[in-house]
Amino acid sequence: YIWPFVLVGYVASGWGYAISCCLPSQYGPFISSLLSFTMGGILGLPMQMGVFLDGGFMEAMVDSISFTRWSGAMSFLVYLHDIPPDPDALDVINKNLLTLYKSNYEGANFLLPVKDSLWWTGIMALMIQGTVLRVVAYLGLRFTNRDRQI
Repeated sequence: YIWPFVLVGYVASGWGYAISCCLPSQYGPFISSLLSFTMGGILGLPMQMGVFLDGGFMEAMVDSISFTRWSGAMSFLVYLHDIPPDPDALDVINKNLLTLYKSNYEGANFLLPVKDSLWWTGIMALMIQGTVLRVVAYLGLRFTNRDRQI
């Protein structure tokens, strides 16, 4: 269960580096809170994955910029695999939510063709996000903020 959290930390620190290297420092706290709320909260809602993961442009955007889209699905489906809930023991609301979340997360179109594809695609996507953000941070530091260079 630790790897989704480690990878979210890797992506979140990449966002911090990119923001601090590309934007003036007075905008940093506002932009970082706005981005974390949007990409971490709104685009990662399990109830909305059925809308976002439609195989089109919206799925490509959510897959490429939302870290909770991947980490939430990774944690949720591994938990269901390791400790499967008893649907008969759940009340009606939780039973329907379980069915909704499972169908939303398992309905993704852009996955690697391997065993446990959601897990490995999530690891790959989060690693790519964090690495791209670090490259953006380097480019921002190199070309936009010449006064910060040593």
